[in-house]
Amino acid sequence: MKQSLRIEQTRLIGRAVGVYTDSTKTLKSVRTITIPVELSNMLSTLKAQQEKTAELLGDEWDHSPAIMRGDFGRSLYPQVLTRWFTRFQKQHGLRYVGLHGLRHTHTSMLAYLNTDKMLISKRLGHSQLSTTLNIYTHLFDEVDNTAAALSSEFLPKKDLASAQN
Repeated sequence: MKQSLRIEQTRLIGRAVGVYTDSTKTLKSVRTITIPVELSNMLSTLKAQQEKTAELLGDEWDHSPAIMRGDFGRSLYPQVLTRWFTRFQKQHGLRYVGLHGLRHTHTSMLAYLNTDKMLISKRLGHSQLSTTLNIYTHLFDEVDNTAAALSSEFLPKKDLASAQN
């Protein structure tokens, strides 16, 4: 069974309007990505817990379409998850990485695994491959350097120029 997650909207905070849901930046940003089975299982567990709570609360439950919801089913205020993640990192002695940094970590892992750049761009929701390449050039250069270093292990160690004389 293919596990996937569909990205269709974004939640933002505007000074004049507060929290609001908006369309993605571009049409290409609307996408379905395959996720690991472990993440799919966690999300299924979360959904089951939310359905149980909704049943207990009845009319008090807000049937928000959001994945991450508060106690009464309302979409979380965007900064709630950010604050939780910061505390989690401190409690576990981890170096601070913002939530958006996880996007960069994901991209780094895909680049390290030599994943096709077009697939990476598609997963990130970029309209053009050039956007991905401009933002993540250093990652792809690093992978290229690693590939060159690994390739040198298979080349003869003799000086080829002196071998020709």
